[in-house]
Parts: sequence; C-alpha cells; structure tokens
Amino acid sequence: MPPAAPRTVVITGAAGALGQAVAAELGPGNNLVLINRHLAEAPHGVLSLAADVTSDTAMAHAASLIARPFGSVEMLVH
Repeated sequence: MPPAAPRTVVITGAAGALGQAVAAELGPGNNLVLINRHLAEAPHGVLSLAADVTSDTAMAHAASLIARPFGSVEMLVH
C-alpha cells in the first residue's frame, strides 16, 4: 500500500502542553500549522501563525496564509 498523502493539520492553542503533544503526534508526515495568540518558534517545515481564534478577521487572514502553501485543511484541532 502506498504511503498516505500528507494532510494539512491545523492546531490552535499550540503553545500549550496539550497543543504541543498533539503536534508531536500528528505532525510527522503531515503539513502542520500551529496557531497561537503569540507567535512561537516552530520546527523547520512547520507553519506557525499568531492569531486570536475569537477574531473572525484574524482567522480569515490565517486561512488565507494556510491556503497558499497547503490548499485545504483536512484536520482542525481546537
């Protein structure tokens, strides 16, 4: 069976312990996007965005930044 194509996984609250654990589990083999209120350093190949998830404007902007390199989002962890 051929390997599965990478999925785009977006994790909000990614700077917290739970967000980091989810990122470690889901990250390998996938396109990983981390969203947090404050910009955090991310490993090479991981997109890190600063956005307030309670702001429609901020999330629309984040969605456009995610769509450029990855297209659609297959998984959202909030």
